[in-house]
Amino acid sequence: MSENYNQIKLQFGSQTNYIDVAQSLGEKLFEILSFNGDAIYWMSIALREALNNAVKHGNKQNPLKSVFVNFNIHPDKLQILIRDEGKGFDLSEIPDPTEKENIMKSCGRGLFFIKSFMDEFEILECGKKGTLLSMVKYKSNKHIPRR
Repeated sequence: MSENYNQIKLQFGSQTNYIDVAQSLGEKLFEILSFNGDAIYWMSIALREALNNAVKHGNKQNPLKSVFVNFNIHPDKLQILIRDEGKGFDLSEIPDPTEKENIMKSCGRGLFFIKSFMDEFEILECGKKGTLLSMVKYKSNKHIPRR
């Protein structure tokens, strides 16, 4: 049985200036779906981090590679799927930004932020055909970032 939902799809070349466009579209959608101001703020940061990872780390800013974004609008939640065309990565090799040796580093917090600011986060695929991640935010949840 397939679930009924609306979908908005974006595709853009891996250039950093398109991150702003995709983030702005996401923020407008979050408003239309009546998420509260705090949720919109945190969701926007999570979206930007995921897009940044796809463009910079996944596709290495290669403008010939694309980033694909699906906003799946369900009655009770918003699921955001982001796919890049990179070579994938090993999640176990990503340093924990909360460890003492990583606290002062200026990078490496993107996945941590995404996990903290969204209700669900999952890497659905990761390999030679790129990375596909899923982020979910429930409409009824008055989300306060997890620490």
